[in-house]
Amino acid sequence: MGLERVEGVVIRTRDLGEADRIVSLYTRERGKVRAVARGARRPRNRFASLAQVPIHGRFGVFQGKGLGTLSQGELITSFKTIRTDLVRTAYALLLAELYDHMMEEGEPAPELFRLLLSTLHVIDGSKHADLTKLFMAFELKFLLLMGYGLELDRCVKCGNEDGLIKWISSKQGGLICEECLPGSIGAVEAAPGTIQVMRRLLRSDYRLVAALHVSDSDCRIIKDVLRDSLEAQLSSPLKSLDFLESMISGEASKNNAGRSADGDHPGSNR
Repeated sequence: MGLERVEGVVIRTRDLGEADRIVSLYTRERGKVRAVARGARRPRNRFASLAQVPIHGRFGVFQGKGLGTLSQGELITSFKTIRTDLVRTAYALLLAELYDHMMEEGEPAPELFRLLLSTLHVIDGSKHADLTKLFMAFELKFLLLMGYGLELDRCVKCGNEDGLIKWISSKQGGLICEECLPGSIGAVEAAPGTIQVMRRLLRSDYRLVAALHVSDSDCRIIKDVLRDSLEAQLSSPLKSLDFLESMISGEASKNNAGRSADGDHPGSNR
């Protein structure tokens, strides 16, 4: 009970009454925390600019019975680029929703807090073209820290370490060798090179991931496996996933239209 100061990231907000907001924070010190920000929906309120996803700040939380109450707030990072770019916003919302769905209140996990913060900085500062592979790297790291990591070095059934294993199952939890394939659930074929890309995404820091070449076919396979792995741990679908997919699709259409226009420009090489 009493006032507690925490460093945290806003991962969800929900309107309460006429002027308040319930704010979910993922904090370094206490894990997930929920508190009421009084008057946060009024433009001139001191919490108006802080009670927004994905603000990173220092907060004073008064813990009483039930929900806490925000009593103080100090901005650390606003992630301005995320908040003014719809594609980055979509990635940040999916990131925040994952933490909101999968974290329990009052269970601190410093490594998961650091992963959240570093991933937000990466989304905020990286090129659009790198965001898909960077987010796949996040998903692999997140699953591992949550205790649901995919086995990428040996068959999950028999322990076979053959480097040419080419089947992977999110439902079984990792690689499946040819001998164990019969009867395996949800196995999909992936070239050994695709598995190697997954290992590098998992074990490399974001700076190295940004420089890693990932083909479109590898991306499709890895994204599907990771989405299935995450959804297996969730009690309800991720609402922000459809928004992200629509943003990515819209950007791809815009880029294709731009390339077509460039090709039709008078004097262009054909």
